[in-house]
Amino acid sequence: MMPTFQKDQGAQQVVIICICLLLSAALPLWGEGLFVDKTGNFSTSPALTVGLLMALLLRWRPARTILFILTILYLCVDYFAFSHAPDKIGFLLVAPLHLTAFLLLGFSRSVQQHFLRPASQEQVA
Repeated sequence: MMPTFQKDQGAQQVVIICICLLLSAALPLWGEGLFVDKTGNFSTSPALTVGLLMALLLRWRPARTILFILTILYLCVDYFAFSHAPDKIGFLLVAPLHLTAFLLLGFSRSVQQHFLRPASQEQVA
């Protein structure tokens, strides 16, 4: 018999969303030179992202919508920042991560069903 987590593609996709957004939040902290000049400052609010991801893992329904909107904002920042400074490749590194999270949050039927199903139903199955 398969564990419940392996049956639930929505839960697996939520974990993928979390990994993508955690990596995209951590990359500017480790490689700030990839995003701005040495005299510049760039931050993506990793505390907000981590808090929302914890809420997402706990199935707080508004977290999915808030992260979807935040990911749209991240994609806009990626596009405009790279178009104004094409020599800074950091935005090319995080854009696929943001795009993956955006697509899974907004258009994955498994993720939608994962949030509509009560958490107690998984423990019974």
